[in-house]
Amino acid sequence: MVTINILGSCVCRDIFNYDTEGIFSVGKYTNGASVLSLTAPRPKIALNIEDFQLRSNFEKRSAWPDYSKTAFDYVENEGKTSDYLVISLSDCRMDMAEIWNTDHTERISFTSFGTTFRENYQQCFSAGKMKGTSVEIYKALNLPLFFFEEALGRYAEKLLSVYEEK
Repeated sequence: MVTINILGSCVCRDIFNYDTEGIFSVGKYTNGASVLSLTAPRPKIALNIEDFQLRSNFEKRSAWPDYSKTAFDYVENEGKTSDYLVISLSDCRMDMAEIWNTDHTERISFTSFGTTFRENYQQCFSAGKMKGTSVEIYKALNLPLFFFEEALGRYAEKLLSVYEEK
């Protein structure tokens, strides 16, 4: 049996439901996020997963690694347990949130801004967890291409530190 870990969209995970012969076994799945977010520095605001009102354990496993920048820690810890890692870059299309301090002199975080986070950031702001910050939202597909080129280089470097190139 071929074991697969997934860092990508739910489509990557769901396709293995059609493996009626049992050739593949999906081990760990981490919902994808934009490479811009996955390769950004860890946030400078200490939030905990409890600060977000995530609706399910699935959201906790999927959304939290994006915000906390721990997706690659997960891949590194679990990477040795599978034959292959399936990745998807489809989530590069998601809006991005850039969080700044009040006087706009220091970037706090740069993260994907999908539906789950859109709801939770609003809650963190209104609860005062992000007091003194401001957010700018960008349409990812309108960002300059060099943002993605730099991020893809860091992404590939991180992946190759865990998995052999095949």
